[in-house]
Amino acid sequence: MSFGIYIQPARAACIITGVAYRDYNDNGQQEALEPGQGGVVVRAYDAAGGLAGTATTADADGSYTLNLPSDGEVRLEFDWTATFLYSARFGANSETTIQFVECAGAVPGLSLGLSQPAEYCHMNNPDLGTSCYTFEDQLRGPFSASPTFITFPYTATGDAAHPVLALASQIGTTWGLGYHRASDSFFVASYLKRHTGFGPNASGTATTTGGIYRMRPSTGQVSLFLDLNTLPAAFNTGDDPHPANTTDCPPNFFNNCWQYDTDTYNLVSKMSLGDLDVSEDDRSLYVVNLNTRELLDIPIGYEATVPPASRIRRYSLTGLPGTVCSSSADVRPFALGVHDGRVYVGSVCSAETSQDPDDLRAFVHSFDPLAGGGFRLELSFPLNYPRGCADQSDVNCPVNPFTGRSRSAVWNPWTPTWPNPDNEATVNPEPLLTDIVFDNQDMVLGFRDRFGDRAGHQQPGPFDLGSGQLANGISSGDVLRACRDISGVWTLENNGTCGGITTGGAGNGEGPGGGEYYFHDRNNPNIPADGGERHDEISLGGLVDIPGSAEMVMTVFDPLCENCGFPDALFDGGVTWLNNDTGTRFQSFRIFNGPSIPPPPPAFIEQFGKSNGLGDLEAVCGPAPLEIGNLVWEDLDLNGVQDPGELKLANVSLRLYMDTDGDDDVDTLVAQTVTDADGEYYFNEQNIYFAGLFPPGTPGINFVDINGNGVRDDFEPIGLLPDTTYEVRLDDPANYGGGPLTPYYTTRVNTRVINDGNDDFRDSDGVNPRPRELVTETNFPVTVAVTRLYGDNDHTFDFGFALQPPPVTSTPLPGTPGTPGAPGGSLGISKVPDDPFAEPGKIVAWTITVTNDTDTPATNVVVEDRVPDELEIVPPLPANATAIGQLVTVTFDLIPARSSASVTITTRVRDDVAVPFIIINPAAIVGGPSTEANIISVQRLPETGETPLVRWVILGGALVILAVGGWLLARRFNRV
Repeated sequence: MSFGIYIQPARAACIITGVAYRDYNDNGQQEALEPGQGGVVVRAYDAAGGLAGTATTADADGSYTLNLPSDGEVRLEFDWTATFLYSARFGANSETTIQFVECAGAVPGLSLGLSQPAEYCHMNNPDLGTSCYTFEDQLRGPFSASPTFITFPYTATGDAAHPVLALASQIGTTWGLGYHRASDSFFVASYLKRHTGFGPNASGTATTTGGIYRMRPSTGQVSLFLDLNTLPAAFNTGDDPHPANTTDCPPNFFNNCWQYDTDTYNLVSKMSLGDLDVSEDDRSLYVVNLNTRELLDIPIGYEATVPPASRIRRYSLTGLPGTVCSSSADVRPFALGVHDGRVYVGSVCSAETSQDPDDLRAFVHSFDPLAGGGFRLELSFPLNYPRGCADQSDVNCPVNPFTGRSRSAVWNPWTPTWPNPDNEATVNPEPLLTDIVFDNQDMVLGFRDRFGDRAGHQQPGPFDLGSGQLANGISSGDVLRACRDISGVWTLENNGTCGGITTGGAGNGEGPGGGEYYFHDRNNPNIPADGGERHDEISLGGLVDIPGSAEMVMTVFDPLCENCGFPDALFDGGVTWLNNDTGTRFQSFRIFNGPSIPPPPPAFIEQFGKSNGLGDLEAVCGPAPLEIGNLVWEDLDLNGVQDPGELKLANVSLRLYMDTDGDDDVDTLVAQTVTDADGEYYFNEQNIYFAGLFPPGTPGINFVDINGNGVRDDFEPIGLLPDTTYEVRLDDPANYGGGPLTPYYTTRVNTRVINDGNDDFRDSDGVNPRPRELVTETNFPVTVAVTRLYGDNDHTFDFGFALQPPPVTSTPLPGTPGTPGAPGGSLGISKVPDDPFAEPGKIVAWTITVTNDTDTPATNVVVEDRVPDELEIVPPLPANATAIGQLVTVTFDLIPARSSASVTITTRVRDDVAVPFIIINPAAIVGGPSTEANIISVQRLPETGETPLVRWVILGGALVILAVGGWLLARRFNRV
């Protein structure tokens, strides 16, 4: 007799790998400059619904690895907490938040793209826009018809054409600049600059220091959007210090007060407005009031309308944490940036009080606008680092022969005095942090030389009224880079190194730590540092960085002076492109060609030469498109959940419908597609052949006509409309009579199993009017698909089918306890609020109705109403209801055949609910297939008595969103 043992072979390991990444252009493909995204949790579930494994994507590159037993198909679920990120569209390197994979051996490439709609740009060559400046009174002066805002293509070089968008008489002098995608609007903010005046107030006959102007590139419309000086005194931006006219001033050599503009000199960067940005969701304008040193949050909405003053939030920018300054009066905020759900504010300590250069310092703070405040310090650094020459004509920065001072670009404390009397080349660099942009997760800081806005080109000093000496002001701005590590800490560049990259500016003596990352921020970049005429710091402080590009663009002077071989390349203004990895220049464009020799009196030079002749930069990037989908499958166990191992149904035809004539009926076919081999389908601009106009109601146009001109402009997205109600229907006869849906029933809908907030990702949404009958071309499932904001793709519209009808609610018949009700109908549930438009503190009553569509009475029907935390339950409850915490349980003892029963639950919207917000309130029959979730829109009611913009109603069992007086502005806040 022999004995032995049996050794069971180990199951082969299943190793699933992939990456989560930022899909900047939302095309479903990871490209070279699209980085990985850390912090995404990937969970694997087996066929029994058990959690088989969990991984989190790495902060460094977004990669993850799941080590699982080889045990058939698994379902992967991707989840993240960053509310500003959305699922990118389906593509070669990006499926959706729910993915299925056969687990055997190595399984690479299970990846997910994540989109940030504010980072999307509709084309590789968008237009850029910037402010430019002209001499004297902007309303009635000699250059009132000159351009003060222009646009140009991203690929512009040399002296390419640049269309004019606004004139001096329309907007005056501006700096702060933002582009509002949803309305195709540039917004620009008034700015105080010596020798050039403000733009018009509402009357058009006087100026305002607090003007925010709106310009629409596609239509050429220019208007005053908001004058902050017409609001309560707390918003005041200061009085206009410019000359009232050209001759009402003490006798002087030139007999033109604008050439001296004495009262303006010491107020530059201390009054009027600073930087302006548009929020990532297009709902707010952020602007810095330099007069009050406050940040203003102006809620303008998608349609860009002026809110009442009571809705404008004000945030003090003095006394922020970590702001170390010798005098609180010297804290000077100016710059803004928006990135990944936070607003960034830049300021400097001017050292004006102490006059000690060691007190010069820069600060960057940020806050979460949804939290309503709570600034935190992101970055702080001294500004006494070495810099190059503001003006160089030989090996060393020359000494000013009149003052004995060097023309170095080293930052100086702000000063009320004129530094270089009777000097043709006037230099006194004073730091002003004016712009913040982001390259992936790194921060780029634009510095403007304040003195460049206090001097001029071929203009006298402000106090030498009897002198005939003209000075060429030479500004000396800068651009610095700060890199973010995986823990979220920012570190300023040091000796030309940032984030592990060292550029050719290391050791050049012109930056923090003795080197300079962006070392080509100078004219004549191709000559050695020790020879030739050169300005080492030519930045004017305006920046733009389009996500996914390899470069940063900034405003400069003398953009074409490379070895100064270009004819007449001095005293000009334009832009230059610097590579983010090498710090080198590879493209330049001239906007104005300034004369180096002044014209004879009484004529004046219009532009500002080397003295800050341009403002901020912004790109015209249209709204991100939309996509909805995604799965049709066979639900083998009838649980309403997309389980691993279940059959995906190919070649199923789906049709998309919308309301195109404004009659509230979703009855126009606008798209059709079929599922692929994996049972997936998607509606986007590739298959939408009718999308409607903006506002809805005019048929025949397949794009979102944002500016309403009836012509598709290149920034206007095609395909699905945002915030619009669609229906996805499986009504194509080809699906039935031997088609791919023969012989199926619909499975149960809206199943909640894990209750982790992601159940909608994995459930079935197709509602069938007769769920216990086979699906046919007259008994087909439908789901209501309400699109969200631009770029907020929604892959939760799924359809499950089964070879058996869904189970009936277990409601024993009289006299036969425990016996389920007989087939022949079903129990349905509806839940309707008495007012779907609410505000914090409002009472909302919800009526729950259970309909017995069977031929027998139903008894002991139990309904669970899970009241969300944003609502508090108001007693008393109905007699047949009880509550434990936020769970209300209602028991209907008897519902006769072919009848219904109702109950009303009263709630109150909590006072601390942030607005706007959408509250989803579900109710379900316990043990049954029916769930009803209804919603209310929580917003602040307009304080002017105007009609609310959005109303939600329920018509015929379908959710319908109505826009009152304009385009729809609703949003659901769940993420897919």
